[in-house]
Amino acid sequence: MFTFQMPITLLLAHALDRRLRNHGLEKPCTMLGFVWQHALFVVLIGLQMMFAYFFWLAYGTMAFLLGPLRSWSIVLAVVLWHQANTLPEYCLR
Repeated sequence: MFTFQMPITLLLAHALDRRLRNHGLEKPCTMLGFVWQHALFVVLIGLQMMFAYFFWLAYGTMAFLLGPLRSWSIVLAVVLWHQANTLPEYCLR
């Protein structure tokens, strides 16, 4: 829980706060800025995918598909990250 759920919650909150504070001040993002902005999320997803792979090796396919903590949290985190970065401006407040 502390290796994925807490950091992803803080990361999503930071992404929404950053978008709220920069509302109307949007300047073009450079490639380095884009990579820097999403690097921690990619590291967290990669770490969770590694844990999910080891879970699959230890317990099998059925446990992997039905175990929501390891496999479903990856999908949910990607959906939430997408929504946090593409949320319409009127929903930020």
